[in-house]
Amino acid sequence: MARAMELDFLMVVPRYFVYIALAAWLATFAGLGRTLWAGFRGIVPAAEPRPR
Repeated sequence: MARAMELDFLMVVPRYFVYIALAAWLATFAGLGRTLWAGFRGIVPAAEPRPR
């Protein structure tokens, strides 16, 4: 659509958005891995039950 409307400056958005999205997914995966690793090692305590 950007090419059809001759708005070539908008073509920068999808080109860099892929890298931004990839970086966000890598950060998410790293956080998940860190949490799982800490849980396996016993660093993160189990959740305590709520008082009634």
